[in-house]
Amino acid sequence: MFTERPAVYQKLLAEGTNALPMVAVDGAICFSGRYPSYEELRGQLPPLG
Repeated sequence: MFTERPAVYQKLLAEGTNALPMVAVDGAICFSGRYPSYEELRGQLPPLG
């Protein structure tokens, strides 16, 4: 649940639904207010293997 993620919860309190959609990786918000492109999202994820 988003209320268990402090960064996400605070962002929602501050910006309301304007913060959505939101993508967080390892608890850190990477994108807010829009969907990232595949390349942007891939750049935020650790390499596999």
